[in-house]
Amino acid sequence: MNESLPQMQHPEIQCRVRVARGVDIAVGPGKMELLEAIRDAGSISGGARRMGMSYRRAWMLVETMNSCFVEPLVVTATGGRAGGGAQVTARGVDIAVGPGKMELLEAIRDAGSISGGARHMGMSYRRAWMLVETMNSCFVEPLVVTATGGRSGGGARLTPRGEEVLRIYAAMMSEVEAVARRHLDPLMPALLSKTVEPGQG
Repeated sequence: MNESLPQMQHPEIQCRVRVARGVDIAVGPGKMELLEAIRDAGSISGGARRMGMSYRRAWMLVETMNSCFVEPLVVTATGGRAGGGAQVTARGVDIAVGPGKMELLEAIRDAGSISGGARHMGMSYRRAWMLVETMNSCFVEPLVVTATGGRSGGGARLTPRGEEVLRIYAAMMSEVEAVARRHLDPLMPALLSKTVEPGQG
């Protein structure tokens, strides 16, 4: 009976970490997601489509990222037999840690497999595998190791280094949110709650 009634969504504090160079945001959650989308699609236009943004906006974000680093994060090619495209450079791949990847590490740890972690995250196995490969390639020791076959049917687990990275990231974000909450909590009563109709929440 209560399920058919509108529900109230109250304001909450969510923190995201960005690295700025002057007025430009060099790295943030959205830009990291765009890098991954460009890498998977092989072009800026394909990455933009996956992100649901215009090509112009994606291009401008790539230009901003490239201008903030000594080496470009994305390089493009025009024409040729392959019809052009874009490639994330080694420096771009080095941007190894972000909220999406940490959430995937948690999901793999809890599910005991990459496929289970991917299902929990609502992403394809291929995308989850590529994200794991990116993380593993950026650290001296892998964060995730896999096993095939056997009585347990294979699976995946976080290494001690993977557990450490996850723990450090969680502690960092917890401290960031605690500081933000201390300053922003006085503003929360001034924000409007949102009415959510059944089926929208």
